[in-house]
Amino acid sequence: MVTLAELRRRAGVGRIDLLKMDIEGAEIELFEACSDDELQAVMQITVEFHEFLYPEQAEAVARIKERMRRLGFWVLPFSLDNTNVLFLNRKTGVGAVEVAFLRSFVRYGKGILRRGRRMIFGDAP
Repeated sequence: MVTLAELRRRAGVGRIDLLKMDIEGAEIELFEACSDDELQAVMQITVEFHEFLYPEQAEAVARIKERMRRLGFWVLPFSLDNTNVLFLNRKTGVGAVEVAFLRSFVRYGKGILRRGRRMIFGDAP
């Protein structure tokens, strides 16, 4: 295992466009180990927190979400239990209108479509 800083050094990259994180409960340790500068060098982070398995992580997840807001990220939870959270760096140029679209139509639209299919087709996926 390596830190994000070491991964960037080895790969020779300055900026990361997309970081997908699903490391089975170790997400909190990764965020805590990263400096503010390291996190701000990432444009988008999609993360699956495992708070649903480890409820004792709830406070740490809340602290991470607040830290990311302070660092200039939009925080977009796409699930009720933090299993799907998008941190979108404001440096990307994505503004409040686009974020409102993501928070409403994309997040809730998928659920509405899924429920509609179930109502029409029964147990269809």
